[in-house]
Amino acid sequence: MNGLLSNGLAALSTSGNRIISALSGDTVILRGVNRSGLEYCGPDEQGFLSGASISKAEIEFIVKDMPEHQIPMRGGLRWLDIQCLTRHDKAFKDCSQQQQMEIVDEIAWPAKAKPEMSQGVAFFSLMRNLVASGFYTTEIGVKDIGYMGNVPNQWNGVPADVLQQYGLAYSEKELKECVSFDKA
Repeated sequence: MNGLLSNGLAALSTSGNRIISALSGDTVILRGVNRSGLEYCGPDEQGFLSGASISKAEIEFIVKDMPEHQIPMRGGLRWLDIQCLTRHDKAFKDCSQQQQMEIVDEIAWPAKAKPEMSQGVAFFSLMRNLVASGFYTTEIGVKDIGYMGNVPNQWNGVPADVLQQYGLAYSEKELKECVSFDKA
């Protein structure tokens, strides 16, 4: 393996509480989400999901299609805004990248998060799961895990040793019409 995932995305690993590029060793910041849901996902400049072609409309559809996500999404976005308004007198989307990351760093690691951050942790975990689900249902995500789907299989019949174990054998007709041992 050359250290790249499908579509040329670099493989990632961890070092302490950081995610690093397996190729360069540089820290990769997996960002949380803003109102559209995808701008802060990436290791690449266009976002991690840029090659997957996941649109804002698809994220919106996920929330509309699964109503159980509507209240947690609205609540999570509001929670982010309240945190930013309290700290910086601005909504999350209006904060600097550094200010946004300050909050994301507090909620991205559930085991290290303070108890008072539990709502943010739940929201970030939901978003992380939805983004990962979105990625792994796209063409490059499916290729990344090696899923082949329903592809024709070569059936070469029951192995000879199993047939022999049970005192069975294929008839000449079955061998001629149904079983091909010359193909892998």
